[in-house]
Amino acid sequence: MKSKNPQKDLKKILNFLHQAERLKMLMRHSWLSNGRRESVAEHTWRLALMAVLLAP
Repeated sequence: MKSKNPQKDLKKILNFLHQAERLKMLMRHSWLSNGRRESVAEHTWRLALMAVLLAP
């Protein structure tokens, strides 16, 4: 189904990407095995890769 308002759709996509960018600034409350803290964005990226690789 084609969108009736592609500019509104683009704004929604850009807003989502902006919110995702902000995850880089949020640090998780746990540490990696090497003792370094990671951001929420790093954690989310790794989890997404796992999902893609392990999905049937």
